[in-house]
Amino acid sequence: MTIELTYLERLHLRAVLGQWRGWGHSELRRVWALMDRLELNAEEKLAINHRVIVRDGDEREIWDAVTPNPPAPVSFDFHDRDVARIAKALQGMPWAGGDRVWAARLLDAFCPADNDE
Repeated sequence: MTIELTYLERLHLRAVLGQWRGWGHSELRRVWALMDRLELNAEEKLAINHRVIVRDGDEREIWDAVTPNPPAPVSFDFHDRDVARIAKALQGMPWAGGDRVWAARLLDAFCPADNDE
């Protein structure tokens, strides 16, 4: 699957993959590699004032929600196994209504709705 992802979709998708607890040890290494592919480069991070803070012992990524020159979307070519990993993580998320801003396109691409819904 080839898909163009915005910086916001990439940041959140990395977080979703990182939060999923159902990976075995060898699968986890593949997920880490996938997360590394999705990582923003230094120029993209600078454009959104990306930073990492530690709160309650956990690292959290934060960035400026409004930026005058957001990074351009980036095209990714995902192997079927990576598509399945992403779908598995997305399907296991406890969603909130506000997630629609970044999640709607990801769900449409990786977790198409059933016709029975």
